[in-house]
Amino acid sequence: MIPALPSSLKTATIGKRGGRLLYVARQACSHFSLTLNLPLAISLRLSRSLSEEEHERAEASNYNFDHPSAFSFDRVLEALLKIRAGAEITEVPCYDYVTHSVMGPEHNSKIVKPSIVILEGILAFHDPAVRALLDMKIFVDTDADTRLARRIKRDISERGRDLDGVLTQYERFVKPSFDAFCMPQRTHADVILPRGKENQVAIAMVVENLRTMLVEYECEVADAKIAMEVEAAASSQMAPQK
Repeated sequence: MIPALPSSLKTATIGKRGGRLLYVARQACSHFSLTLNLPLAISLRLSRSLSEEEHERAEASNYNFDHPSAFSFDRVLEALLKIRAGAEITEVPCYDYVTHSVMGPEHNSKIVKPSIVILEGILAFHDPAVRALLDMKIFVDTDADTRLARRIKRDISERGRDLDGVLTQYERFVKPSFDAFCMPQRTHADVILPRGKENQVAIAMVVENLRTMLVEYECEVADAKIAMEVEAAASSQMAPQK
């Protein structure tokens, strides 16, 4: 029997509301791109398009973007399975936070057989099937006042919302959903990273752990390839001569 090659990447995941997720992700990955020249993919997003009725509620700040029903876990699971199976290119839809919709296929991000994929999102560990594919789970922790201040600045400057709408949504949906769905994910985390981007010591430790994982993976791949070559050579010797 020809041994199967191990999965084609190690998946590092950062998830937590308001913790400057992408900054931490890019900080970690920058170490690898500078020293190891690895292909990297940052941020597989969970958001899905809203229906017409949901869109109207969102415009009135009456839609809960932080509830599990607002996310497309199936789409993320499909993408992760393709990447781990060694797909040369995996297309991932982009999300428009102003229109609350998944953008057309011409805007898709193309992930080209990466060594590390980072799945970021407030509910990155919520779905058991997605969670099972993650080799490292990092919960970026930030205090509530900082989370709210960042949300206000982001939603007004980047998503065209007004202050009253942001605060109404926070009180009605964001804070209750954080307590109900986000905070419990801490129990699934391998690493809890406080203070986000300011915690350079913790980020350096995450980077070193990822480096170790990649070295172990390269050894697994090399051993599997050798086993395949030995199996192929043995099969050719046993084949009947013409």
